[in-house]
Amino acid sequence: MEALQAEKFPAGEYTKIIMKVQENSIKIKYKGVNVICHSDGSITKFNMKLGKPIRTFGRLNNYGYYVTAINGSTELMHRIIYTAFHGKIPKGKQVDHINGDKKSNNPMNLRSLTPKENCKGYKRVHGKYKYRGVCKGNGKDTFRWQINTQDGYASKAGYPTAKDAALGWDREALRQGYLKEALNFPELMVDLIDKNEDSSTMNNREENMERIQTQIEMIRSESRLLSYRIDRMVEQRKRLSDEKRQLKLLLEMG
Repeated sequence: MEALQAEKFPAGEYTKIIMKVQENSIKIKYKGVNVICHSDGSITKFNMKLGKPIRTFGRLNNYGYYVTAINGSTELMHRIIYTAFHGKIPKGKQVDHINGDKKSNNPMNLRSLTPKENCKGYKRVHGKYKYRGVCKGNGKDTFRWQINTQDGYASKAGYPTAKDAALGWDREALRQGYLKEALNFPELMVDLIDKNEDSSTMNNREENMERIQTQIEMIRSESRLLSYRIDRMVEQRKRLSDEKRQLKLLLEMG
């Protein structure tokens, strides 16, 4: 992964350099095209019509995702950003927005999940009730929940309020392996969430270690780039100082 070459700053403007490096950018080749992916979810690519590189967040498609044209085809921005910052998308997995916001393509908001895991992610509400998995029950003034399972679906009725049904859905969702972002009331399910997370820690440890290692390499790259720029600026400043001293001597001799 190659860090973006930033513009040169005048000697002494160390603050500007540090601010520039804080935004990490990685250059990759995606579908045969060189693109620079930025940590704010945008990319820089060459625009043939304008004849110069442009930076863009893409455009929204009919499904609410940002897309952009790459080598004649329409590509999803979150897949491009994920590839740059996390590596190749594992076979059979999708790129998920952790917070459920399709427009937020910050690398830290992206992760790879199987289609089934993706369905168990951030809370998605359908219908007229504000809780996930809740609908009107068969009885008068009662509510029920329904949830997809590996064997089909499960449901339970007879709840007096929609909130009670939502809490029942949350408990079943955790038993079915849903992620905490999917819950209606994650703050009320802390004990169950902690238990589930402890059981899945071993399975996720290798993936987490790879992600941490990638972040460490990114920080090291930024550090080397900053050190190089500062050394160049110090040399430039020293050279200018020597030239100034020589010019002063020539003027005095004349």
